[in-house]
Order: sequence, then C-alpha cells, then structure tokens
Amino acid sequence: MVLQAHLKKITTWGLVASLVVIFLGWSIDIPEHDIAEYMQSKGLFKPSVPIIYRLVDFSTLLFGKNNFGYRLPSFFFTLVTLHTLYRFALLSFNRDVALLTILIFATLQATFLINLTALPETSLMAFYSAAIWQLTKYYKERRVVNLTEGIAAALLAAVSRNTLPEMAADYNPFHMITDLGWGFFPWGLFLLLGVIDKVRDPRSGTVPFIAQISFYAFLFTLLLLSLNPYYSHFDVVILCPMGALVAGEYIYKKFYSVKDAKPEWLYKVSIALWFILIGLLFAIVWFPFPEANYYGMIHFMALLSAFTWLIFFSSIGNKLIIAGTVLSVGTNLVLNTYFFPNLLNYQAGSKLGRIAADNGGIDYKLHSFKAEPSSSLAFYAGVPVIYDMSFKQLVSQKNCWIYTSHEMLDEFKAARPDLQVIASNPNFQFEKLNLHFLDPASRPKMTSSKILIKL
Repeated sequence: MVLQAHLKKITTWGLVASLVVIFLGWSIDIPEHDIAEYMQSKGLFKPSVPIIYRLVDFSTLLFGKNNFGYRLPSFFFTLVTLHTLYRFALLSFNRDVALLTILIFATLQATFLINLTALPETSLMAFYSAAIWQLTKYYKERRVVNLTEGIAAALLAAVSRNTLPEMAADYNPFHMITDLGWGFFPWGLFLLLGVIDKVRDPRSGTVPFIAQISFYAFLFTLLLLSLNPYYSHFDVVILCPMGALVAGEYIYKKFYSVKDAKPEWLYKVSIALWFILIGLLFAIVWFPFPEANYYGMIHFMALLSAFTWLIFFSSIGNKLIIAGTVLSVGTNLVLNTYFFPNLLNYQAGSKLGRIAADNGGIDYKLHSFKAEPSSSLAFYAGVPVIYDMSFKQLVSQKNCWIYTSHEMLDEFKAARPDLQVIASNPNFQFEKLNLHFLDPASRPKMTSSKILIKL
C-alpha cells in the first residue's frame, strides 16, 4: 500500500506535468505535411476518410480552423487510450503496474508528438487498446457485452487508418525498430529488456495467459507493422500502449517485486544513458538557433539542475521513475517552447496565412503564384487558395492577396505599382529534419523567401 500511494502521487504529478507541456505545444503551428494529408483527405470518397479527420472537421467547425480545433481529436484519443490502458493493466496485473504503465505511456516521446498534430494512427491506437481490453475482459468474465464492445472497437481500429494517396510503398522492415528508439524515449531500454525477459523467463509457461496478452499483442503488432509495405513513421504509436505495459511490468518486477533484488547495474546504466541524451538535448538547444536560444537555455538548465539534484543529492525514493518522468517532461518542454517554434518559423504558409486572416484577408481572394503548394496557407488563412491564374490575369485583379516567391516582387511592382507588401517569411519545405538546415551557416542556402502582397 505504501508503494501504491507513492506511485499514485508520482503518476498524478507526471500526468499533470505532461498535460501542461502538451497544451504549451498547441501554440506551435501545425506542420505543413500533416495539414496536407488532412486537406487532401477531404477530397476523398467518404468511406475512405480516416476517422480522426472526420472528428477534425467537426472540431474545426465548432472551434474554428485553428490549432486547438485541429489538435483536440488527438487529445481525446490520448485520454481514451490512457483510460483503456489503465483498465487493461489493472485487469491483467495489479494497481501498481497499472499506475506505472499509464505514467510511462503519458511520458513517451510519441505521446507528446501525436498531440502536436492529428494522425490516423492516433485513433487506431485508441481503438486497438480498447479492443484488447474488452476482449481480455470477455476472456476473464465471459460477458457478451464485452465481446460485442471488443469486436466493435476492433472494427473501428480496422477502418481508422486508411492508405492515403501520397503514401508510397517504401518498404523497410527495420523502420519500425528504429522508430521505436525515438518513440519510446526515455523508457526504450526497459521495453527492450522487458521483451527479452519475457522471451527468456523460464516461468512463462506457468504465468496465466491473461498476464501474457500484452506481450503477445505487442509482438504481433510489431511483426504486422514491420511487414506493412505502406508504412508511416508514426505507426510506432500503435505499439505504445502495449509496449508501455511491457516496460511497466518489467520495472515493477525488477525494482518493486519482493521476489527480486533491485538491480543496481540497471539503474546506473539507465542514468548514464539519460545523461547522454541530456547532452544531445544541449546540442539541440545550443547549435541550430543560437540567436534565439535564451529561453531554451533557461529551460534546459532547469532540467539539468533538477535531474542532477535528483540523482546525486536527493534522498527521496523511486528515483528511477521520477528521473525518467522529469527527463521526458523537461525535454518536451524545451522542444515545445524553443526548438519546434523556431523550426516552424520557417514554414511561410502558416505564418503568412495567419497574417492574411488577421488583416482581413478572408474578405479577399487568396492566390498563390510560382510558389510551392501550401496547405497550411489555406488552413490558417481560412479561405481556399487559387493556383491556376496566369500572371496577366493576376495583375488585373483587385482586392486580392497573392502568396509568391520574393523573386517575383520586382515583376509584380512593374505591373502593379500600387501593390502593398504585407509581409515576408523564410520558407523551407521539410518532412524530416535536415542537418544542413539545422546548421546556421548552411541554412540560407536551404531556404527561400515568400511574400504576401495585396492588390
């Protein structure tokens, strides 16, 4: 009971801190690629639209086309997953393991990232977890209502993620393994050791089947996703609930079970790896955006100080769990308040689209000319973007806004001396982090400049 009371406090504060950091991240612009997938799905035949995009439509209808309306469905599915995961862990093990599991899930890197956008994989994760919970409950209690709800959740999971047109068959069975590395930060080591322990445990034959379901579900899903030729890097989130339970069970067994001694080596290795990761975080704070890293450094130093005090000078118990939680929450505080905002400052579509909306752009037609298509421009401006006009047709327009490359400014001025340059913004088209872009010296060569003009 003492352990349970401590875990309850740690889990409560961990969940609250995670929610605060998630909400802070909602001020960040939505990435261009994610909005493009959502906007493209709106033109698909209705049955093939992912469930989460239907909810985004409804949410943005209620709250407007903004960050809150777009991200609310992901947050809803995260809460659903937390609830179903807790109930399933409670059904399969005990309250201590259940508390550890939801704390691990809430502080996974993948959990923070899915709440910065809206992904079909997020709804699949929630329905898949609900299906496993209800079907396990049916296996234990033999109630038809649980079987019905489990089948319904499984059917919803099956239609949650559809193969979108832009998903090319880029098959690599090792993608999922590498994605587990970042997706399960900072608890990945315990997931790996938990899987190995399950495979090697000589007592596995005597353990009740209900206590093995999470492990089998994790392995089966990992195998299935690894063999899927239509792969998304965020497929890893589907593994998060069952993986969190495998890791939580392992931590409980090694550090809290009365039958096993606490492995000092595992604690030391974990702390050493986490300090290495803190060093990598320092590189992220110091090098890419040195001109704007003041607040990033403040948050980083607060994280480093709290983590160091906790490990070397504090006498409180449960150091491993608290240290992992502090590291995860602190890291994502730095990312959500410093790194991602600076990164998305180079997303011209969202920046200029918001400026157009704030300056009355919704009362005019919005055109794009000789610039890369930008879904974020349309989303944040709140109006459709017209792409098919010629230069001659554009300069004859009145009361319109034009999103174009800075190189076109002189040509537009020559044809329309009365134009107004509303704003300009650097732009970089990226789906993955590019090391040349992150290098301040080479960044100017990687970016272009976009402007918003008014005729």
